[in-house]
Amino acid sequence: MTRTRVDLRPHAGRLLVLTGIGHCLVGLAYYSGPLGDIVQGGFFDSIGTNAERDAALWFMVCGVLLVFLGGFVHWTQARLGTLPAFFGWGIVAVSVTGALLMPASGFWLTLLLGMLLVAVARQPARLPR
Repeated sequence: MTRTRVDLRPHAGRLLVLTGIGHCLVGLAYYSGPLGDIVQGGFFDSIGTNAERDAALWFMVCGVLLVFLGGFVHWTQARLGTLPAFFGWGIVAVSVTGALLMPASGFWLTLLLGMLLVAVARQPARLPR
């Protein structure tokens, strides 16, 4: 019996994009008050020393960055056929640190995505046709 391997490459970038979109949607729901205050404050210098507004901003920025990272992963794989392993290991390191500092968070999901990126990097390069 031969073992077939699942090609994980096409899913890595898409999963990062979906995670980023989900992160932004959760942020819009959870931080609707502080985000509304930022909008009402006219954006420029509307955070100040307000911890809730600060948290809302960084939550949304992280979601957008995940979308960009996912797009970059997809673009890189389409052109090079693979990813560098250090990219996945970097996501793993950030996720482990975040999960240790804040266990009740989404860092566990990004840890899984980082491990997926490492697995993708270990597969042989395959350029699209």
